Amino acid sequence: MKSEHGQNFLNPFHLYRTAKHEVQKALGSLGFSHMAEVKAEPIKGREQKITPFQAVARVLETAGVIYGAIDAGYMLWTKANTGHTDELTTRIFQTVYDEVQAGLNNNKVVIPGVDGKDLTLTVTPASPTITPTETQTPTITPTATETQVPTPEKTFDICKPVSVEEVKKCVIYDGSSIPDAINALKEYQNWLPTLSQPFDSTKIKDVPFVFFRGQQPEGDIITYDTKTEPNFPIPETRPFRRDVTAGVIYLDYYGDGQHKVLYLVRPVELYDKNDPNNNKWVITLKSYFGLNDPKITYVGGGSPDDFTKWDLNTWRHNMNVTPFLTTSWVQATSWTDPLEAEIMKENPDMPDRFQNFVDGDIGALSKSGIAVLTYDSQGGPFK
Repeated sequence: MKSEHGQNFLNPFHLYRTAKHEVQKALGSLGFSHMAEVKAEPIKGREQKITPFQAVARVLETAGVIYGAIDAGYMLWTKANTGHTDELTTRIFQTVYDEVQAGLNNNKVVIPGVDGKDLTLTVTPASPTITPTETQTPTITPTATETQVPTPEKTFDICKPVSVEEVKKCVIYDGSSIPDAINALKEYQNWLPTLSQPFDSTKIKDVPFVFFRGQQPEGDIITYDTKTEPNFPIPETRPFRRDVTAGVIYLDYYGDGQHKVLYLVRPVELYDKNDPNNNKWVITLKSYFGLNDPKITYVGGGSPDDFTKWDLNTWRHNMNVTPFLTTSWVQATSWTDPLEAEIMKENPDMPDRFQNFVDGDIGALSKSGIAVLTYDSQGGPFK
C-alpha cells in the first residue's frame, strides 16, 4: 500500500508519521499551531519502531487532548483500512474520539486518506493556538466512608442487662395496646444505631448462622453453627455485642392493671461483613406471657422477677450468643405470644427474612417494627 506520494507503509510508525503530516496540514488551515513532533527512541540492535498506541500516547502528553483525540481518530481510520492496530487499541481510540466528537461544533476538517478514503472530523478551536502542556494527575487515596446516623425522634435510657433492678429502669412501653407497643419498638429501633461502635474486623471470627432444628417445642432456632462450639470463648472475636443496653415492655392485655405481661428486651448489635460501616441491630424479646394469668399455669411457677433474674443470669454466664426463635411460641409453653404474633402478621415475609438472615443478609431482621423471641437455656448448646 502506498500514500499519495508513492511512499511505502513499512510499519505502524511510518503509517503514523504520514497520517500526522496530513492532520497538521488540515489543522493549519483552521489556525491551529502545528503538533509537536513525535520522537521515537532508538532501540539497540533493532530497527527504530513505534506502535500506534505509543505514538498517540506521546502526542497526548506533549500536544494536548484535542490533538491527541484527532490523532486517535485518524488511527481508528487507519485500523479500518490497514489492520495495523489491535482490538484493545481500537477501543481506546474509539472512546477518545467519540468523547471529543460529542463536544465539538460544525467546523469540518477533511483529512486526505489512502486510496481516496478520507476521514472527516469536526473541530471548533478554543483559541488560535494551543500550547502543549504536561498534566500531572494527583494520586488519590480512598478514605473510609463515615456512616451518618440520623437523629432519632425519641431517645431512651441505657440500661445494662446485668440485673432485674437495672433492666427495669428502662421501660420502653407500658400500656394495653399492641399497635402502640410495636410503635414503641420502632422508635427504640431508630434510636439503637446511635449506640453503634465499630468492630475490629481483624479479630472477628466468621462463624455462619444455621437453623437449629427439631430440638425445641418452640420451633426452629437461629444460632451460630453448633458443630463448632464453643465458637466465641474470646470476647474480641465475637461479631456481636449483647451488653450495650436492655429494657422492658409491659402489656396489660386484660386492662385491669393486675396481669401485665412482662417482656425482657435485649437488642443485639451485629457486625455485617458485607457492610462493615453499618452495624445491624436485632431486637429480641423474652416473653413471659401467661405467667400472671390465673387460668394458665406457667411451667415452674414463680414471679416475673424470679424468671427475669434466672434468664438474665443464664444469658450472661451460660450463653455466649443470643438465639433467635423463628416462631411466636413462648419458651417452655405451648402458648402463642400475642405481641410477636402481631409482628409476624404485619410482616408476612418473615420466613424469607429468617432464611435470608441465615444466608448472610444480616440486615434481614432489622426492618423497623420487627422483633423476634429469644431462648434462654443453662444447658443448651448456645456458646
